[in-house]
Amino acid sequence: RRTETDVVFQGGTELIFSAEFATMRYGFGVAYRTPQKYEDEEFVPASVPFWGVVTFGNIRVDRFFSPYLAIRLGSIAPITSNGNWWERPYNFLINPGVGVIFPYSIGLEFNYEYCSMQKSFVDKELKFRVNSHRIGIQLSIGFELIRDRIYRSEEQHKRKRVFEESYDFDSDSEDDIIDYTKES
Repeated sequence: RRTETDVVFQGGTELIFSAEFATMRYGFGVAYRTPQKYEDEEFVPASVPFWGVVTFGNIRVDRFFSPYLAIRLGSIAPITSNGNWWERPYNFLINPGVGVIFPYSIGLEFNYEYCSMQKSFVDKELKFRVNSHRIGIQLSIGFELIRDRIYRSEEQHKRKRVFEESYDFDSDSEDDIIDYTKES
């Protein structure tokens, strides 16, 4: 049968790593999702989705916005004391999206999600699957936990050489060098 349900809300976090030589990022995430229901009839209990994510796009802090594409693949675990949801948990989700990152790492993403959860009654040899198609809007704010860049671009090497050539480090004390570096 087919039915409409109320709005479902989700809050979570993603930990994303940048690829050093490519315009992609990868990581994983986890969230809490409210139950899927219509008025008083609950179709799917509250759940915890977890997924892997890959995004493609060059995130640049010097631009007003940086577009990207994302794909999330994962599983979803129901939060319920009803054991019928746990007998055969073949639950999965697929979530492609298109988004932009604005200044201050504020993100806006439009995505589509296909989610499938199974409920089994082993003693009655009965099972049914709830499939959901959702269109969503995702708001996010990002921040860097660690920034460790091993690779230096040719432009960074040139800037370093120009800096070293413009100031003679051998003739002055270490304190003068530190002060000059801070001013530069």
